[in-house]
Amino acid sequence: MNTLYAQYIKWFTLICFFMIAFITGFSYYLNPYFVFGFNSDDSLIAYKSRISTRKGKSELMRHQSFDTLFLGTSRTEFGMYPDAVAGSVSFNGGLSGCSMTEAEGMLRVAIDSQSELKRVYLFCDLFSADIKKQVNPEMLVSRINPALSIPQYYIDSIFSSDSLKYSIRILEDLFKQEKTSRNSAGFLIKSHNVRYSVRSVFDHELYVHSGPGGRYTTLEYGKEALGPIRRIIQLCMEHDIELTLSIPPIHATLQNAMFTSGRWGTYEQFKLDLLEIVEAENSDVSLWDFSGISPYTAESLSPKDWLRADKSKWYVDCSHFKPLLSEEMFARIHGVSNEPFGARLQSDSIDEHLKLLRQELEQWRLEHRDEVEHLEALIQSDFFPKKIKPKP
Repeated sequence: MNTLYAQYIKWFTLICFFMIAFITGFSYYLNPYFVFGFNSDDSLIAYKSRISTRKGKSELMRHQSFDTLFLGTSRTEFGMYPDAVAGSVSFNGGLSGCSMTEAEGMLRVAIDSQSELKRVYLFCDLFSADIKKQVNPEMLVSRINPALSIPQYYIDSIFSSDSLKYSIRILEDLFKQEKTSRNSAGFLIKSHNVRYSVRSVFDHELYVHSGPGGRYTTLEYGKEALGPIRRIIQLCMEHDIELTLSIPPIHATLQNAMFTSGRWGTYEQFKLDLLEIVEAENSDVSLWDFSGISPYTAESLSPKDWLRADKSKWYVDCSHFKPLLSEEMFARIHGVSNEPFGARLQSDSIDEHLKLLRQELEQWRLEHRDEVEHLEALIQSDFFPKKIKPKP
């Protein structure tokens, strides 16, 4: 009896050992979050969809070499090509719904891992200052979290159900040949879905922002949420990193949605608070504002083009601009272009600048009553707009 019992214990121990060894090797080799390194020759990169999560992107960033870093929300992640700044090697650290706390965390990870980091471009969105959304659950289990337990982090990266799930997902996507739209420099390729018309794609975002329970209607702005920007400025000064802050361009239809939702005044206060922080630090940091009405944000489409797919030159939808527009932004920032697009904010001209932007929006609303009425009808319909197939 004792011999039989000992045999059971022996086989049970061996089975457990081989199971642990298999799981360890499986998670280590497939490495869905790049915790165990990055190899540009890895044939599985195209199938690792977790590349854009807080954990995946912060790990990917640690294993790359670059001198220029982009930080911000999905507008940054979608709108900035890694080679957007000529003569630099860039990494796109944009994260969907990124708060300023998370942007600071990403910068700290970059500083710790990149000895050649020279430039940082931080794109500041109003939603980054929503006091309800400063900590994403994904952040807590990533390198962005300064209180992360590293030993537990490595254990979870091998044995957690999450790691196993996404390791298996890599093999499933490989079998189906479903490649991710992310690349190894952090850029997320967001293209207009050709199955839907421009109008329906824009309406989808308009409703998400200004419909019942939308992002503008539930936003809780708080200046304290901008506190991490002070630390970002200080970090860049301490490490001799050139920092540029920018407010990204959103389409005129979304500006109208912000105005209709009663958030335009909040947006103005957001810009004033940003400028106050920048100037209080007495640094060489520049703050650019690319919002407002311009030939790019107020791109005109014919009635027929609204009903076709991907007919907007500058925008994927009313919230996310195409990388082509980022080229115009950097041309202005670096003094290459004199186009009437964007303005560097300064305390002696900010009031006049905000007044001008409000006047330009009001003029746009007068000239585009059809868009104003369309948005009002969309909000009052109280239903999520269906995406409509484009006309040929």
